[in-house]
Amino acid sequence: MSVTPIFISYRRADSADVTGRIYDRLCEHFGKESMFIDVDDIPLGVDFRAHLDEKLRDCHAFLAVIGRTWLSAKDEHGRLRLEDPKDVVRIEIESALTRKIPVIPLLVHGAQMPSEDHLPKSLRGLANRNAILIRPDPDFRNDMDRLIGSLGQSLRRGGRGVVANAATDPASPSLGVITPQRTAGRNYSGAVQTMSFLLVLAELIQVAVFLVTETDDIRFVSVIAPNLVGVGLIVAGSMRRNIEEIILGATAAAAPWLLRFLVSPFPAIVSTAVAVLVLAVLVLRNLGWPKLTWFNRGRNRPSADDNLPKRAPSEP
Repeated sequence: MSVTPIFISYRRADSADVTGRIYDRLCEHFGKESMFIDVDDIPLGVDFRAHLDEKLRDCHAFLAVIGRTWLSAKDEHGRLRLEDPKDVVRIEIESALTRKIPVIPLLVHGAQMPSEDHLPKSLRGLANRNAILIRPDPDFRNDMDRLIGSLGQSLRRGGRGVVANAATDPASPSLGVITPQRTAGRNYSGAVQTMSFLLVLAELIQVAVFLVTETDDIRFVSVIAPNLVGVGLIVAGSMRRNIEEIILGATAAAAPWLLRFLVSPFPAIVSTAVAVLVLAVLVLRNLGWPKLTWFNRGRNRPSADDNLPKRAPSEP
């Protein structure tokens, strides 16, 4: 029986692009025969559930790739996929946790580590696993080098050493990992969400102020408030390397003053408010704010076959 030390679990609609790069990089180092990722590795005519179970029984490390829509992905009926006991991703992670295989969440596209409250009971053990950020270029290679280094140590020890130690020792540098408690501090997602809401509120107040008063001092204060929040959002977005958040902050900080050269004050304020509202919806949707999941349906409509075993993603 062949041994597959490294198993990669991912949701195609959520992270197929970056998972392809992760898979290729790991194959370069460990060899393709050491990896399992998709339906192409399952022989024709074989029960894929039984084959998955066999591969998991033999694997030494389980990588769970988590993107921005991993937690909120829905099926064609609008139900959360993770709530479906037949969801392939859920089955894979449940089996890995049950077998006490070291499970390493890989956070991609700026995703956050899901908390226990947002996971089905059978997956709550995932929330206690240390995670590693896999960032886009120019940091992708460095992040992968840290992951490969730790996986190499783990495989040399039989697959249950280094990763297990990282899970019980928050100070362990083995993976360059982050615990769920530290995720918010490093991703600044909570701060971005708060500032996005404040911007929307500040812009609405600003429009109201320009409608009801012509006092220059009051109008000036109503303009400066979202400007300051916008600057804060630019800083947070830069640290997170998120272009949408940077654009939202820059729009709130600079648009009213730039538009003053083209139109009168009130149209400039209204135009800025509309732009901020649209951009804030995009930012909050990317952060997975539940009330805005409807906004993503048209752009990321789940396919009927997304619950089937996944095909290998190509190099982006």
